[in-house]
Amino acid sequence: TFDGDPVFNCLLNNNSDKTGFWDVMLEDFERAEQRYLGTSNVLVTTLHSSHGDSVEIRDFAPRFTHFDRTFRPFQVFRTIQRRQGEPRVAIRIRPTFQYNSTDGYHTRGSQHVRFCGPTHTWRATTNTSIRNIVEEMPFLVPAEPIYIVFGSDESFTNSLNDVASDFERKTVNYWKQWCCSLCLPVDFQDVLVRAAMTVATMQSEDCGGFLSALTVGVPLGPVGGAT
Repeated sequence: TFDGDPVFNCLLNNNSDKTGFWDVMLEDFERAEQRYLGTSNVLVTTLHSSHGDSVEIRDFAPRFTHFDRTFRPFQVFRTIQRRQGEPRVAIRIRPTFQYNSTDGYHTRGSQHVRFCGPTHTWRATTNTSIRNIVEEMPFLVPAEPIYIVFGSDESFTNSLNDVASDFERKTVNYWKQWCCSLCLPVDFQDVLVRAAMTVATMQSEDCGGFLSALTVGVPLGPVGGAT
């Protein structure tokens, strides 16, 4: 929920490099580029190393129409793919619980890691080595894409490759059709489309209201209240 406990909260914790983030670290990193995939909320990040190696990361939250209803599970999909050279990366997933008061603990399965807190449990399912995730070991990015799904503690009953590809395609098509329903002036359409999509993601569909900020669940301090 919008007012829930922020799991990846390093920016709120003085940009901590210890906990509260999910990142991909490229060896000999030099620069990064970011863009959105067309008129969608699929974020594409390209990391470049000083040796000419590059890796592409695609992040999105699924959202599409399924059985005449909007399907939006509590999941974030991340795809890591080699673009050039032989990039080596380390994947670090360090969620926190209860507003950074505890890191919890984790358990591992054959293709997933469960992050357990006092009241919530999250699961990261992947097709790469679980050891790479748990021990944050640098490894060579293979030719095939790496998929990581972080979200509710639910198992996958289908191929992770098929689900990730299908969900991304449906999410891109959803936002493309949604943008076609907008009535915008000719000037500055790209900026206005992105602004409209931002407003749409800040709407609470349960009640129809809009959030003033995504930090609505962050307490102001000991006196209480929220931002």
